[in-house]
Amino acid sequence: MSPEETQLLKGLFDRTRTASSTARDPEAEALIDQSVRDQPHAPYYLAQAVIVQEKGLEAAAAHIKQLEERIHQLETGAGDQQRGTQGGFLSSIFGTNQPQAPAPAPT
Repeated sequence: MSPEETQLLKGLFDRTRTASSTARDPEAEALIDQSVRDQPHAPYYLAQAVIVQEKGLEAAAAHIKQLEERIHQLETGAGDQQRGTQGGFLSSIFGTNQPQAPAPAPT
């Protein structure tokens, strides 16, 4: 087990210690107790699942924040400025979005 995994597990069980003072549903507690007796390894897999889900939620929140920042940039016009410096419709052909000199008139 890595030091990071140790910290994650300690943090998870610190949070459960803090929550232990709250009221619990007696029926749910009895069912959980019986399930743990029937499946002694269940807490291991439950802790693993909780940590994986928390990491997934953290990653999703970071991605949402990134998308919100991108939306804000586009709404405030920062996206327009970036597009303008990247070139226009014909920039891939002419290499710039600056107006081209007029073509010579046919003779």
